[in-house]
Amino acid sequence: MAKKEKVAVEFNEAVHGEQLKRLIKDASDNLLQAESYRLKVKETRESAKEELGVDGKVFNKLVALYHKDTRDTFETESEEIVEIYDSIFPK
Repeated sequence: MAKKEKVAVEFNEAVHGEQLKRLIKDASDNLLQAESYRLKVKETRESAKEELGVDGKVFNKLVALYHKDTRDTFETESEEIVEIYDSIFPK
């Protein structure tokens, strides 16, 4: 079965105006939610720093490793980098 070519839609305010308005408002609402969540993460990072003495950059890296479930990849890549570094700059 042959692929159908996509036909480019030309914006027409009379036809598409209300739909575009809804999409813009929806995107704006989503951005507002995202800003709220970023603020919560910032507050959590500040708590870790103030209450536990964990550096903000370290906290961010730990959160990213946990959230993306990339600990094993991070360890492997880090080991490879350290090995290359040590071979280039021996002690």
